[in-house]
Amino acid sequence: MSLFISLYLQIEKQLHDEKTKREEAEKEVENPKKEVQTKVNTSRCNVLEADDSQSFHQDKSSSGSQSSTTEPLIVIEVDQQGKYIRLMNTSDQSSKMLFNTDGKTLNTHLRTLHVLVFLLLLTHSCRGSSQPIVATLGDDIILPCHLVPAEDATDLTLEWTRPDLNPRFVHVWRSGQELVSKKHKSFEGRTSLFLDELKSGNISLKLSKVKIADQGRYRCFIPGLDRQSFVELVVGAVSSPAISLVGIDKSSSGVMLDCRSEGWYPEPEVLWLDGEGNLLSAGAPETVRGPDDLYTVSSRVTVEKRHSNSFTCRVQQKNINQTRETHFSISNDFFNVLSGSAPVITGLAFKKKRSEQQLQEEQQKEVQTLKEELEIKKNEIETKGAELQQLHEEKKRNENELQSLKEELENKETDSQLNISAV
Repeated sequence: MSLFISLYLQIEKQLHDEKTKREEAEKEVENPKKEVQTKVNTSRCNVLEADDSQSFHQDKSSSGSQSSTTEPLIVIEVDQQGKYIRLMNTSDQSSKMLFNTDGKTLNTHLRTLHVLVFLLLLTHSCRGSSQPIVATLGDDIILPCHLVPAEDATDLTLEWTRPDLNPRFVHVWRSGQELVSKKHKSFEGRTSLFLDELKSGNISLKLSKVKIADQGRYRCFIPGLDRQSFVELVVGAVSSPAISLVGIDKSSSGVMLDCRSEGWYPEPEVLWLDGEGNLLSAGAPETVRGPDDLYTVSSRVTVEKRHSNSFTCRVQQKNINQTRETHFSISNDFFNVLSGSAPVITGLAFKKKRSEQQLQEEQQKEVQTLKEELEIKKNEIETKGAELQQLHEEKKRNENELQSLKEELENKETDSQLNISAV
């Protein structure tokens, strides 16, 4: 509220200063035209405009497709002769007459102008994100959207959409529940709101298990308040490169190294560096885009003996600010043998230094493999247990049958003895 009061006083002071300047200018020159502009940060909103007959009506054009996620700049222009006060929206270059003085002095209408300015400042808005949201393939991410000032959105209709889709709806909230039937099929089971925070105006959307196809521009829209904001989602995928020795260049006594990395998005670039971090000259990389839209890149370089004999393959994607690299070292003895006349090279060790990221990924794969093997063993134990239970039940049935046969035999023997005694 202190910000609003400060802006109010600023506008009032500038209007007064303009009136003083106008009176001074009228004494020196005849009706010079001058404009004073006061820039006020506000939200996208509907404003009143006057037509030629000076009748006010609701401006509905401002609810059109505003594409910017940043807040527009409102400029108040005051005519030198005091005939009009006009509002200009710099986001769409539209000019709207906010107030007409009917040729009277500005002081006559200052109170009305102040009320309109305060209404403008206090209008609700949607706040999204002015910067793109960057997500990695498979991540859970949040697309931000908040009501400012905070207002209970539980009973409001909320629409998250992507204009380039058909249907465009990503998540629709109405009458206290989600309308699943409206949703695009690719988002089924992957979107949710923070229900406990709707009361505080948080209408952000959680998107789970992000896909490459999720990349795009999302619209957060509240039809009841005619408020909207936009969020840009950028999706990326990364993987660590692998280096292998693929050959020997006899002419230069150099070693040919190959770097390969799979599962990138967007398309990355490949760089080779020596131990001092200097770029190495390499051939043009090969890039293949798979059916899953992920890129596989590979690059080859011929290296000679360097001070450290250490080389790095770096794969990077600047749009998503992601870099992966792998280090490779070659022993001095190997280069010495290459420069000599020995026809056969044996017993030389190559040391491959894996980056910390690659080691972590390998460890994660090993843990996942162990989990899968444990699950298989668990299933086998359960199967064996079921088989054992069946055998136990079968044994019990056989024992019952045997007991029945014994009883039947004993009964027959008893009957036979009775018959013999009777005879």
